[in-house]
Amino acid sequence: MPGYRIRRPVTRSGQGNIQRPLLDELRRADQPLSVADLHVRLGAPPKGISLRLYLLERAGAVEAVSARPKRYILKPGSPKDLRGTAQGHRALRAGSTQRDRIWRAIRVQRTFSLPDIVMAATVSRRSFETFVNDLLRAGYVRIIRRGVSSAATWTVYRLVVRSGPKTPVTHKVQGSNAKFLDDPNTGQRIDISPNPPAVKGKHHART
Repeated sequence: MPGYRIRRPVTRSGQGNIQRPLLDELRRADQPLSVADLHVRLGAPPKGISLRLYLLERAGAVEAVSARPKRYILKPGSPKDLRGTAQGHRALRAGSTQRDRIWRAIRVQRTFSLPDIVMAATVSRRSFETFVNDLLRAGYVRIIRRGVSSAATWTVYRLVVRSGPKTPVTHKVQGSNAKFLDDPNTGQRIDISPNPPAVKGKHHART
């Protein structure tokens, strides 16, 4: 991944998660840590760290003890590995599907890139590319800076339609190329029938 060397990296398949190494760093620290501190220690994208801390805080696993900048500690009694616990389930699975987790993450971040969301929301690269491509065609997401492979930079996106908490759903019409995005927050149906792909393999650097 361009620019980031985390202990458990995002692979080509998009599988990666910063939760365990992030918790390990908080556990080892002798003082509260900020997003900037964790970025230096982990080498992960700051936005991905920020989102994971947000989810862990909501799940009751970590606590912010200062405001400017926010610094975090593990809450007393938090288990070493949150997998298999109620806290871990809430933090790791913020939504029942990968699209739910992507939608929730980009609503929090507003401006985001692929590694931010893949690592923080624990989703695959393919799921990110497919869903964001649908949102681009629907006009919900805009590209604000294109990634350049030679410069090892990622495309940066912005969510411009933040319609509500329910995840927009894609529907294909059987026997045709017609494809629609249905937004349960507004009841709106948007035609996103195929054109040349807007995301995959084109708009962000690959490892």
